[in-house]
This record gives sequence, C-alpha cells and structure tokens, in this order.
Amino acid sequence: GINSRCGNVISREVRSRSERNEILSLHNLARSKVALGQESRGRGGPQPPAADMFQLQWDNELAAVAQRWADQCNFGHDSNRDVDRFRVGQNVHISYETGSFIDPNNVNWRKAILSFYDEVALLNNQNVQSYKFDHATGHYTQMVWSTTSRIGCGKIVYKKGKTLHKYLVCNYGAAGNILNAPMYKIGQACSACPFGCAGNGLCK
Repeated sequence: GINSRCGNVISREVRSRSERNEILSLHNLARSKVALGQESRGRGGPQPPAADMFQLQWDNELAAVAQRWADQCNFGHDSNRDVDRFRVGQNVHISYETGSFIDPNNVNWRKAILSFYDEVALLNNQNVQSYKFDHATGHYTQMVWSTTSRIGCGKIVYKKGKTLHKYLVCNYGAAGNILNAPMYKIGQACSACPFGCAGNGLCK
C-alpha cells in the first residue's frame, strides 16, 4: 500500500499510453544517439558508437515493482526490485514545487530523463569497455547499457504542507552497471544485434 509518509497523494502510476510512450521514446532516442556515435560529450572525448544496443520495450512487471517502491515515498533505491527473469537496475528522480501555478499532472518525465542522460558529460569514455562505478554517472550508464531491453516506471505526486513532491522511479531489466563489464560493444550501430536491427541504430 501507500506509505503514510506520502501525505496527501494527488496522482500515481504511469497509466496513459502517451505517458508510457514518452518515457520509452526519450530513452530510445538517447540510446539511438549513443549507438550511432552522435554523442560528442564526455571526459576524454566523445562516446564511441554501440554495436549491440537494444531498443527498450515497456514492461508491466517492472512498472508494477517501480510503482510499489514509489508508493513508499522514500527517496533512494529499492533493494527488493529483482524479478524472476533478471536482476533489475533503477533510476530515481525527485522534484519539489511550491506556488500557486503548479500542475500536479505534469510530472515532466523529459526533465528527469534528460537529467539522467546529461551525466554523459562526466563519463570517461574509457569506461565503456570496462564499467567503473561512479555516483556522478550511474543514471546515464544504466540508461545506455546495451543489454538492458526492458523498462517500466512508476510515479507518485504528493503534497506535504505547501510543497508538491514529484517522485519518479524507472526500473530496467536486465540490470546494467555491472562492474568491469562492457557498457556496450563498441562498433558500428546494429553490427552485433542477435535478432536483427530495429532501425535508428537499435537492436530488436
């Protein structure tokens, strides 16, 4: 259930297809940009292209687990998020708004997902071949981990006093950010897809 610390809950869950599609397309656009070798930011130079970057698909089980965690209103990472199929990675984002012009229905997934992605500027491109944990880039590296193929997200918007809290949780399967593993296989986009190319440099 919803934790009492959430206060006055205004909205929760990613219910609409349009919201789901926005989350997916923002992630896949970012993955495509990296796969095609179009990301020029990074420490030590631009990010190399990816030969085996899967296109993400929405996953209802991951979304349900993400929502269960969002409903705790406990900002941080959920330690019970794995599912039978695989280990699960997680990105979380919280924003606070006050004032009379706040729209509780606009949770601004775009801003949250771009904040994950913009960590690319801090990533040493040497780490693509062998992942090193860094708190400053962990959202980005999970977002573009090539063998992650499923995503499901949850949200909760709640009011405490005069402040609106917007808490967003995305779960990724199979999990990325595995120490010393490659983030992705460096090479021409789609050149190492096990099931063929979906287009835009992403694997089916």
